[in-house]
Amino acid sequence: MLISTHTELDNITGGYRHTQHIRAIAYPEDGVLKRNVLDVVAGDATWPHIVTRAPIIMYAGGDGMRRLSPTRDPKKYLDIGAPYFPSGSTWQKVNMGAATRTANKITWSTAAADLSIVHAGHYVKLEIPLKSAAAKAVGRIAFPFDLVGLTYKAGVLYDNGKPVMELRAPMVYDAAHPMNTKLIAWDFASVAGQQYLVLTLPSLTDMAQPVVDPTLTLQPDAAAGKDTSLSGHSSYNNTNFGANPALMLGRNDATGYGGPLKVLIAFNISTIPIHATVSAVSLLLTVAAQVLGSGTVQIYDMAAANSGWVEGTKVAAAETGSSTWLWKIASTVAWAGSAGLSTAETDYINTLLASYPWTAPSSGTHTYSLPVSIIAAWQSSNVGLLLKAASPANANYIYYRSSDDTTDITQRPELLVEYTLPITNPITRPCFGRF
Repeated sequence: MLISTHTELDNITGGYRHTQHIRAIAYPEDGVLKRNVLDVVAGDATWPHIVTRAPIIMYAGGDGMRRLSPTRDPKKYLDIGAPYFPSGSTWQKVNMGAATRTANKITWSTAAADLSIVHAGHYVKLEIPLKSAAAKAVGRIAFPFDLVGLTYKAGVLYDNGKPVMELRAPMVYDAAHPMNTKLIAWDFASVAGQQYLVLTLPSLTDMAQPVVDPTLTLQPDAAAGKDTSLSGHSSYNNTNFGANPALMLGRNDATGYGGPLKVLIAFNISTIPIHATVSAVSLLLTVAAQVLGSGTVQIYDMAAANSGWVEGTKVAAAETGSSTWLWKIASTVAWAGSAGLSTAETDYINTLLASYPWTAPSSGTHTYSLPVSIIAAWQSSNVGLLLKAASPANANYIYYRSSDDTTDITQRPELLVEYTLPITNPITRPCFGRF
């Protein structure tokens, strides 16, 4: 994840609106930051679809092949070819036909399957909706894979030892029920000197509209935002949820990850000037598909003693060094007070910052109005927020979309801050408008 931050100037009131969510909006070039332009435009005969004004330069061929330059150096790139489906004892390249471009998306459509490539700034998303019965039963999908000027190890691409891009755990989700997701096993195979990325699909019998989603994203840096869920259930209290597409609150003992379920979330607010006068702070969370019963979400500021918690990269799986219900850093560093950050004034500051009641069915975006003083507090010590349901009973839960949700990046967690700045030089004031 990378943080997207933009600051808008209201020329009438003199106020600023600072919005932050986990999506890159600019890239460095010639010593300055330039705003992303993600629309796919026409290229040449070799690469008819291109995006060059973004953190990842992308060239796409007419058949679905992609060339990605995560460092913006055209001499260092990753090539991923068009998909291949197994046909008997051989592999058959899928003939995708003609492509259409719409904004930052390229789409190919066939009777068996569609293919779409979306450039989202800090990642390039590939989706393959499987349409025909034969395509849904294909079992495996392969992509030719080449590296030039970069190296690969354990899912990460490196440029001279520095991580620059990662292959997130591929998954398949049901477009008819987006929270129905399954991880895809993947490996590399070499055939006649050509390297292939091979995806082995899980059973899709319970999915009405399966969509295969292997996504490449820029490697997060030290300033990245983070979020995760914690489960107090005995089967999950030592597992990590850092890559889960949902932030889970309440209790879901019957069909989910038990409970109680809590959420940790942090935003980097270092771009807000220290002398800003803050007038409003809002946390925006978008409801995911799973909501049951009723309850009230409560938000608290995490205590400084719990700094250094680790988001992690798993979904309901153990991971050494990441945060779980039992451990701040599994399995060596405990939470400051007790498991699940349950001790007031030790694990969290026992002052309620905001709350929101829910009753199923619920949808849309929930806005939590936080006290404006939280920004000044975070400028001294920013550990993050603890979200929990008040006295949750079983079968009462609400899931929000996390920063790992890929169905719509605009629905990831957002922090909205409105502030004004003292006027010391009216001529230079507009330079704060947008970056």
